[in-house]
Amino acid sequence: MWVTDKGEKTEQLIKETQQQISRPIYINRGIAFNAHYDGIDNIYSIDTISKKISALSASKYGAFNPTQADSTASVIFNNYTLSGYGISEMPLQPKQPGDNNFVYFGSAIQKQENTTNVFDNIPDSSYSSKPYRALTNLFNVHSIIPVIENEYRGGLQLNSDNLLNTFGFFAGVDYYRDLKKFEYNAGFTLKSFYPIIRATYRNRPRRTFYNTKSGVLQGDWRENNIQLQASVPISLNALNETYNFSFNALTSYTQRYQPENLPKNFISKLIFPMEYNFTFNHSTAQAARDIAPKWAQILRISYMHQPFDDNLAGRLFAVEGFLYFPGLLKNHSFLANFNYQNTSGIRLYDQEINTVYGYSNIRAKSVLRNTLLFNYRFPIVFPDAEIGPLAYIRNLRAGMFCHYENIGTETNLAEPKTFGFELRSSMNLLRYQPIVDVGARCVFVNKVYNQNPILELILNYSF
Repeated sequence: MWVTDKGEKTEQLIKETQQQISRPIYINRGIAFNAHYDGIDNIYSIDTISKKISALSASKYGAFNPTQADSTASVIFNNYTLSGYGISEMPLQPKQPGDNNFVYFGSAIQKQENTTNVFDNIPDSSYSSKPYRALTNLFNVHSIIPVIENEYRGGLQLNSDNLLNTFGFFAGVDYYRDLKKFEYNAGFTLKSFYPIIRATYRNRPRRTFYNTKSGVLQGDWRENNIQLQASVPISLNALNETYNFSFNALTSYTQRYQPENLPKNFISKLIFPMEYNFTFNHSTAQAARDIAPKWAQILRISYMHQPFDDNLAGRLFAVEGFLYFPGLLKNHSFLANFNYQNTSGIRLYDQEINTVYGYSNIRAKSVLRNTLLFNYRFPIVFPDAEIGPLAYIRNLRAGMFCHYENIGTETNLAEPKTFGFELRSSMNLLRYQPIVDVGARCVFVNKVYNQNPILELILNYSF
């Protein structure tokens, strides 16, 4: 603390200290101020001549903002109590400061680390600027991350982004748990321009179901797929409302091989089919413990056709709608999801919409046309429990579902294709940031399919 007289002569009253000295005011011959000499914030005064420090208050929880009452020998101040700040008055009766109970936890570290003056050797290196050449700095590999697309597909991915974040590259491998086969992929994203350009190569396994005279059969194959996409994303915010629009146009080239149990007229090559997508997403902000937004609506429209190959006529039109509602209790969520697709030609057996749980393990009775999916999810407990350094358990959640396929023809509201329940838990493993979602799902199948219950294990993660 320093003082300056009219002649601009300065004098130090209190040397540098660990005390948080604040709000100094003149009172009589001295200066009153806030400090914590005894470990608690209180009001002290210093005699400007003798430089002796005295205590003016002895508040149990803290005293702040001293002000001398007009024409009186008393001080008005804020006294902090169990019910908050109050206004108190006390006479000016300086006393000896109490014992210093303040604990400076940094003293041990200071003795260990602060052994020299960091300003004794100041770096004087000079760095020259040089042009940044985008083409020679496209690749900057920074991570290998696990990728889990859904409950059936997951793998590892190598990621690279240039320093300007205008060009990204990835390469990875995924495992299809239901097909017991691997996919190999690579691609890049160019964000220097608008629209955003993406290109992806995949060598992947595929499965479909098709009609024959003897019934519906299952067929598998592998394919090389090269995809080129242009997208225009738009995002708008208003208070706690978020609106997202996305327009996409993409084409691809597909070469199919290793067919298994497929008809003789199976198409082995798809030349530049066109696909158009529009997505609208509206949601409200959600609390940290909410399973999903209380109110949200998602609409996705897709259209695919073959304008460059007259010999392979076919099209696909799909609409997906998601409606989120608040559940019966706090943090509960109810999702109603209706999906419809109409296919023809070479697209007859394509699957673009969400399917019922257990779809890949149940032999189909007809071509997929629509699904109606009801999901009710809710938290059970938030334990905030630690299992040593292995895991930090954030929550335990449960869910019930009732799913319909080709409703109106194969199923009705009284007879879903699959139904069941699931248990999930979110946790941090090994004290790392990503949130890992693990759980299990029990899927019961309508008796007309003669299928035993299906147990599915769930593993996912997010940042």
